[in-house]
Amino acid sequence: MKALRKIDPITVLLLSIIFLVLMTAVYDINVSAGGGGEGGEGGEGGEGRIPTTTAPPPTTTAPPPTTTHPPTTTSTTSSTTTTTTTTTTTTSTTTSSTTSTTTTTHPPTTTTTSSTTSTTTTTHPPTTTTTSTTSTTTSSTTTSTTTSSTTTTTILYCGDGKITNGEQCEPPSTNNNVYCPQSISACFENKTGVRDNLGRCSSNCQCQYDTFTYSCVANNCGAECAVDTDCPNSCKGNIRYFAGDCLTSTCGCKYKTENCDASDGWYDTSESRLVPCPDNLCKLCEEKKQEFRDYGCTPGSCVYTTTGERWVSTGKRVVKECPTGQICVDGECRNPPTCEEQSMTISLSKIQLCPKPEALKINITGIPACRSKRVLIKLDGCDKSNLQLKYCIVNSKGQCSKTIFINPKILGVHKIYACVDKDKDMDYSDPGEQVSVGIDLDCGNCNRDQCRMAPTCDYCYSSSNCLNSWQVC
Repeated sequence: MKALRKIDPITVLLLSIIFLVLMTAVYDINVSAGGGGEGGEGGEGGEGRIPTTTAPPPTTTAPPPTTTHPPTTTSTTSSTTTTTTTTTTTTSTTTSSTTSTTTTTHPPTTTTTSSTTSTTTTTHPPTTTTTSTTSTTTSSTTTSTTTSSTTTTTILYCGDGKITNGEQCEPPSTNNNVYCPQSISACFENKTGVRDNLGRCSSNCQCQYDTFTYSCVANNCGAECAVDTDCPNSCKGNIRYFAGDCLTSTCGCKYKTENCDASDGWYDTSESRLVPCPDNLCKLCEEKKQEFRDYGCTPGSCVYTTTGERWVSTGKRVVKECPTGQICVDGECRNPPTCEEQSMTISLSKIQLCPKPEALKINITGIPACRSKRVLIKLDGCDKSNLQLKYCIVNSKGQCSKTIFINPKILGVHKIYACVDKDKDMDYSDPGEQVSVGIDLDCGNCNRDQCRMAPTCDYCYSSSNCLNSWQVC
């Protein structure tokens, strides 16, 4: 029924024409059978007998023979042969039928009846079905033979539900056709293609196979991933691969990378400290603590282990703070010494002077506890009889200084004294109240002009003698 529903209009037209031809052929056969009977009558007249012949109506089936004269003997033989079918797209059918009957009534009475029917159907290439039947009846007075032969050739076509003549499938124009099995997966580069297991039967009964739908399938066809989660973080040596992105074009993972070894080094900690500065123990230098970090790789991050520590200067310096009333001495906080406990020192800008007046700077240091005290600068001692050259006042740093000019008439080797009354007893005889430094006032290493005190006298070595005996001061 499915095949009949798919017969197109042209096929219907062809079948209609074939049907008309068959009907015409049957009609012609029947007419021919009737004319034969009349010819039989004429034959009987020629014999000079009065035979009686009756033509039966046209039919495709011969009537059984009839014999009325005894004795009667009947013999029947029947045979049937094969059917062969081949399909093509053209059908033609031919049907023919011949029937003849002869009756003789003169004794001996013989009646012969023969009937032949044939039907032929031709296809290209033909499929032939042949059926032959022969029946013979014999008696002493009557012999009857009937032969029936049918040949049928059927032309098959796409849509008749049969797989023949180069067809691959039926019915045509159907999807998921059972006659068109197909593979369900295939690889293209790194992608996996999928489809169902049945293809399509085309309009001319040929199999058409579905196209594959390709996508990334992790661990198939060489694909590394299908989605981003197929690209986990990992380590190769000390290189960390993270933030994986699955590329649909290649089915491979693209990562960001981090070289953990590149992070090795010294890092500041939150610790700091103050230590005495090497160049001044009464000042403190700030240091910060650093640690050496050796980094290694884990999938989640680069992690480190501490393999070393050190302290480095920050460059900040502060004065060492001591409790109230104490001072820093050599990096230690101590009670400040009294003026009497401190040692005074003296120094000169020169230790040799020429008689012609020259500037001489005298420096007093080391007595900060004697702040604001007066220091007398005297020649050759601190007694009242010694010549006082100058004086200075001690400042908060325990220092004072003065620049003087020595009278050139004081020739020879002398001492410059610094005198301070530490205990306020109006003398300079207590320990630490006086210090001195030597000075040479002469013409040694001096130019002649530096020794001339007057146009006519080169003064030297003595307050009463000139350098030259003929000169008078």
